[in-house]
Amino acid sequence: MSEFWTGLSVRERWLIGVGGALAILVGGWLGVVRPLADAREDAINTWRRTGDDLTIVEDAAARARAAALDPGARAARQPSRAGLRAAATGAARAAGLGISRLQPEDETAVRVWVDDAPAENVYAWLVAAERDHGLSVREASISSRRGDGNVAVEVTLSIGGA
Repeated sequence: MSEFWTGLSVRERWLIGVGGALAILVGGWLGVVRPLADAREDAINTWRRTGDDLTIVEDAAARARAAALDPGARAARQPSRAGLRAAATGAARAAGLGISRLQPEDETAVRVWVDDAPAENVYAWLVAAERDHGLSVREASISSRRGDGNVAVEVTLSIGGA
């Protein structure tokens, strides 16, 4: 290798040196700086989406608290055991949700699955189920889907506080 290098003219050595330096700079840019910048941008976008989701949840929680402050009206709206399924599906339909599965838990509760729905519609459904039909959320699992604002939901609704 040293024979090769010594056999080159000064101009050729400079050309190889500058080319090598440029290759190192471009490699560093493409291999280090650019991936770090992309990762930072992804983290910022995720943080913003999380903030938007938090706002949706806080708004829904505020509406649910406001609906819960009216106990007299809620007691008047409580469904019968026979109307539990109808109340759950009616509230979901009114919120624009398609129930993928519905399973009675006992005489006072029903488990409902929604596979893919906008988070705002899900929260509106849960608030309306409590406010308009006297149902309570006994248990819920809400999972984010694909980062597009849609969620998958498994929730147990019960009559009153049962």
